[in-house]
Amino acid sequence: MITKKILILSIILSIIIGGGIVFGVMQYFELSKVKTETQIKKVEEIEGPETKQEIIEEETVIEEEKFLDEVIFKYDKEERYPTEVYLKELNTGKETFILSLENMSYNVRKAEYINGNLYVMQKSFAPETRSSFERYELWRFDQNKSGKLLFSARDFLNFSVSPDEEMIAIYYYSNRNINDQFIAFIENTFELDLTSDNNPTEKIKSTAKKMIYDPPTQIRSFMWSADSKNLLFYSSDISIIDYITKISADSWDIINYDIGELAARDIILNPYSNKILYTNCPILHDVPSEEELKNLKSSLNLYDLETKKQSKIDERIGSAGCHEAKWVSNTTYEYSIPGDTKVTRQTIQ
Repeated sequence: MITKKILILSIILSIIIGGGIVFGVMQYFELSKVKTETQIKKVEEIEGPETKQEIIEEETVIEEEKFLDEVIFKYDKEERYPTEVYLKELNTGKETFILSLENMSYNVRKAEYINGNLYVMQKSFAPETRSSFERYELWRFDQNKSGKLLFSARDFLNFSVSPDEEMIAIYYYSNRNINDQFIAFIENTFELDLTSDNNPTEKIKSTAKKMIYDPPTQIRSFMWSADSKNLLFYSSDISIIDYITKISADSWDIINYDIGELAARDIILNPYSNKILYTNCPILHDVPSEEELKNLKSSLNLYDLETKKQSKIDERIGSAGCHEAKWVSNTTYEYSIPGDTKVTRQTIQ
């Protein structure tokens, strides 16, 4: 039996809309239906006076696009605090209202919307002034707007919930020591409560299913693959991204993809595959002169982490900024150039 499967993939962005900040985080939901076509071929083999028939089945599996969406927050009239949460389809731009919230921090660091539950990482402030920073909090809100505080700590850096909602990964460094970092994999139960007034580090360690110590520093992204089997993130040395790391949630094997030679300034991971979009563009510390601007290059590229095959999507000369790109689905991406209103959409063949 011959099985052909087509599977291709997508991830975290912040957008500025109007006067207020709208924070978006890629989510994945499958609108795909798998079509199966079976063809029966009859092959006659003649041996002397006898005729034999052999039946060969060929099954072709065709997977349609799996579209992506993002969580966005809309602010109050004074544009100080987020009050309404929407889900935006990246393919169509359609926004769907999820819920309204009160007493949110004006600094929402990250949000994920999974299976009807909203997970929000926000800064916590002194109750009286809402201005003196105390710690970061991770909240879960269900469809009835019922909120539950899952975790609270000053040194809480990042989180991501697996698409099947069974696991939460937390990136954290203890005792305010950046050299004492770890990633904790914690089973996501209804009763989960990692809050602690005394030692949140010990609370995490005693609860975690797995601890990964001394991960790469300067982690700049943190997300699960669409099948909930791997946690993906990348680290950088100031401006160039050195590694993409994949941790298996089954075997806990760690794979580091060395991409330093790409000299990538920005990376857009696709949660459905090991493909990435990455940009190469100049590092500008000052406003370039007209003559310098003429020679500046910016390029957008596609790279496969497994095969190491790469291809250039677009290159511009005379651009003072990087390409801006995002995955729209498991197979489609969009990109534009700063200062240009044109948005180009392409699909991987």
